[in-house]
Amino acid sequence: MSYNRKAGLKSVICYDERNVHWKGAELREYMAKETPEERKFMKTKKKLSKETSQRNKSLSLGQLLEFHNNPIEDRDNMNLYIMGNDIGVGQEFIDADAATSSWHHNFRMYANIQVQANRELK
Repeated sequence: MSYNRKAGLKSVICYDERNVHWKGAELREYMAKETPEERKFMKTKKKLSKETSQRNKSLSLGQLLEFHNNPIEDRDNMNLYIMGNDIGVGQEFIDADAATSSWHHNFRMYANIQVQANRELK
């Protein structure tokens, strides 16, 4: 029996976009050999990533949506992007490129969701 039938769904729609290369691995490699300040920043990002993973495992979808749509969480997320933006400036713009590749990926996924939502409305 398929998963969508077990869940009582007519179909499952995937909205991921794999044609955008996220540059997170390049950022981690760069950070491993750079200044103590940059390594400290990367340590903070790693801690936050671990916390996010724990929330994803323990909270319901509704709780996750509520958490991520909290204005304070949104502000903290944006601040994290800005705090590391200057890492690698003048060489590779490594953090700026990693951040923009992540947003590029997110916007493409959201476009896929928009298309599906518009189909459902018709």
